[in-house]
Amino acid sequence: MQNHHHYFISSKNKIESFVTKEIMKPGDQIPSIRDLAYTLGINPNTVKKAYDLLEQKGIIISKSTLSCG
Repeated sequence: MQNHHHYFISSKNKIESFVTKEIMKPGDQIPSIRDLAYTLGINPNTVKKAYDLLEQKGIIISKSTLSCG
């Protein structure tokens, strides 16, 4: 469980830092859940949870959210 939490926080923090340091700009596409999970060698569910939290914080916006608006 500890490793799962570490990877969750690490992936969330990495994406959040890309946005706050303006490495990623509004409109840039973030990696798919599957692609990021493969790259980091972690479970896709971990990436999904990180993306969900980032969306709740307003850091990212998913395509499904945009299509519902």
